[in-house]
Amino acid sequence: MVLICLKDLDTNGAKAPAGYDVTMKNGVDYLVNEDGMIIPQKVCTEPLVILKRTENIDNGLEKYELAFRRNHKWKKVIVSRALARNKNQIIRCADQGMSVSTSNAEMVVNYLSAYEAENSAVLPFVRSINRIGWMGDEFYPYVVDGEVLFEDDDYGDIVKSLVTCGDEDAWMGMAKVLRQSPFARMMLDASFASPMLEMLQLRVALIHIWHSSRSGKTATLKFGLSIWGDPLKLMGNFNSTAVGLERRAGTLKHLPLGLDELQVLNEKRLSPALIVYSLGNGFGKTRGAKNGGLQEVPTWRNVIISTGEQPLASENSMDGVYSRVLE
Repeated sequence: MVLICLKDLDTNGAKAPAGYDVTMKNGVDYLVNEDGMIIPQKVCTEPLVILKRTENIDNGLEKYELAFRRNHKWKKVIVSRALARNKNQIIRCADQGMSVSTSNAEMVVNYLSAYEAENSAVLPFVRSINRIGWMGDEFYPYVVDGEVLFEDDDYGDIVKSLVTCGDEDAWMGMAKVLRQSPFARMMLDASFASPMLEMLQLRVALIHIWHSSRSGKTATLKFGLSIWGDPLKLMGNFNSTAVGLERRAGTLKHLPLGLDELQVLNEKRLSPALIVYSLGNGFGKTRGAKNGGLQEVPTWRNVIISTGEQPLASENSMDGVYSRVLE
């Protein structure tokens, strides 16, 4: 067995599994001995390796971080361990550029299984997560001990936006001006308070600010979300579905969820009352999975701040709406 040395990629001292050859030039070959002659059978036209094994801190599910060459550069994807060991499912990785098809899927699955078995002692085993917020005494992604991989490609941009940027003195100066308004002060305080709800085991808090156009609602909401990162990435709107709102709330988990422009809500598809009950409960709806069984139900405990040109509650609203929303 030979150490795998690939250009511009740290393979953590991994070795090619017995009977395999992994190179930049030839990709992955399975070496078959026929009458004393070594005959290479092509597994992948490009090199493919397992970089890490991950375990989700919430549900314990394990995944692989795979690396493969595509268009003269390395691409990395995180896939479930079950997918990487199923010849009928691994071909889904073809959409991301992996050299896999129905003709070589079984060989790729066998190779990855052998790769893990051969390199179990050197493959890094790291924690993973598919949401933001508290992990015991740690708060992802701001304060974590060691490496934690984020799994959800759909919301990866949100995590990347949670970084320090801009002029702190200018931000503090604007905050002092805004806090002279009780409404702006409430929105800022609510954003700061959001991570505390989990620590204090309090229920989800919904705040809705409504007024006529050009009153500064959206600008103040953006400023409140800028406490945590890029507000343009963190803020959503009401032009969404119930599933979309639940997934966004579940991803933010303990960070504030900002929703702008109530007036764009399509009430034939989603009513204000349904939004209030759904988000205010702190957990999503139970839904079936495509491949059978049930989807994982998202949960959250945070402050939800929304804006619009009209109230969330109306004369016909049920008492539960009034008891869940401060507007």
